[in-house]
Amino acid sequence: MWTKKGIVSLCIGFSLLFSGLVVKSYQVVVFSVFIFSFLTVGSFSLRKPEINAARVLTNEKLFEDGKTDIKLRMSGKGFLEVRDVLPKFVKVRHGTNRVKFFLEKNKTYVLSYTVECPLRGVYSAGPVTVRSDDPFSLFYYEKNIDNISEIVVFPKIENIKKVAVKSRTPRVMPGVIPVHMPGRGLEFYSMRNYVSGDPFKDINWKIYSRTRKLLNSR
Repeated sequence: MWTKKGIVSLCIGFSLLFSGLVVKSYQVVVFSVFIFSFLTVGSFSLRKPEINAARVLTNEKLFEDGKTDIKLRMSGKGFLEVRDVLPKFVKVRHGTNRVKFFLEKNKTYVLSYTVECPLRGVYSAGPVTVRSDDPFSLFYYEKNIDNISEIVVFPKIENIKKVAVKSRTPRVMPGVIPVHMPGRGLEFYSMRNYVSGDPFKDINWKIYSRTRKLLNSR
């Protein structure tokens, strides 16, 4: 693919060629031919990037605002620009996920950086984007390495010293109360008005003897 510098050089070459033919100036035409030769040499000197990448995370599961260290080990050869793609909400706190370097054959380069995940969810680190330029930066070749790692972020845990639990009706113990025998309990922890269709065994007859109102347990 063409870089901005290559496109500008191509436009200049065509402009000089057209101008030289119009004014019949062989010097301008020769200069335009020199630019086209320069572009041709750059296109033939472009090489596809040869690289292998492996990612290691210190923590794949963390809480909100948690941090994890990422190490990207790369092997191959050539002058390369590597970018480890990250989601929008993941922040790089230390180091960088993008670097340019010359990788020699049979050697390993390690890219290390630290990220922070402020929001809960499941995020993906990757793929790895590799870009290779020609010596004159006129053309480039880019490819993606499908090396993806998952980061699971759980909700943040807050320490609460005291929680006031209030119930609409007074009870001895709020919540589910275990019993020793299976079946529905008959303890009258809370009362409500009797409704047609309720079983008579749930009526609290002691309260009825005092208030003359049919009340049963909730």
